Amino acid sequence: PVKRYSSGMYVRLAFAVAAHLEPEILLVDEVLAVGDAAFQKKCLGKMDDVAHHGRTVVVVSHNMASIQSLCQRVILVHTGSILVDGSPREAVGKYLELSQSEESVSLDQRQDRSGDGYARFTALRIENADGGTVIRSGSRFRLSIDYRADGPLRHARFTATVYDYAGPGLFLFDTEAVGGIPDPLPAEGTLTCVTEPMNITPGRCFLNVAIHRGTSLADHVQNAVSFDIEPEDIYGTGRIPPREWVVGLLRHQWTLAEGKS
Repeated sequence: PVKRYSSGMYVRLAFAVAAHLEPEILLVDEVLAVGDAAFQKKCLGKMDDVAHHGRTVVVVSHNMASIQSLCQRVILVHTGSILVDGSPREAVGKYLELSQSEESVSLDQRQDRSGDGYARFTALRIENADGGTVIRSGSRFRLSIDYRADGPLRHARFTATVYDYAGPGLFLFDTEAVGGIPDPLPAEGTLTCVTEPMNITPGRCFLNVAIHRGTSLADHVQNAVSFDIEPEDIYGTGRIPPREWVVGLLRHQWTLAEGKS
């Protein structure tokens, strides 16, 4: 039956076989790039279990949050050469430097992408939906996505995930979750997503984007674009916590119940 498996199902099967063989060295290549949240959670749990039993786990991934949570040693490879062999903090810092340099290449020319190529991202634009050129902590976010496909795009799902690489994704924008786009989509067009106020601390963020058509991945680009969140006094007190403390900024109010000791 494997001839009818999707790429995600192949990876699930391969990981299951490898994990149950109890190898001395478990080599996992981009397994977290496919599958749903439950499958990814199982993968992380199994890799952690293997490592705690004294065996070696080698993880190949572009997911910086997973690298930082799983690994004690990281090797960063770029164009066939080892750039860093050291701590996760050192390697992730260098990786981000490389990602920023890659952004100088237009999105439609980027080669570091995956998918079958039936549809591809050609451009991304990130703006303050309330106007102005600066995105602040309390701004609404407007994401415009240009795409091109080989033909009408049926059962399409577009996702964009905001990261800061200090942890898991901050936000997920998902056409399947909220609906609102026609089916099929034309072979070429622009999709626009407008959010509620983000309310996050100042700092740099990165965007990963993907196009699915049915169960197939058409295009996936890591670090497609970066943008900076500038500080904003959303509490009105002049106190703005740094990103190192917290990501989310939720407006709230404290009251005292008088007469209680």
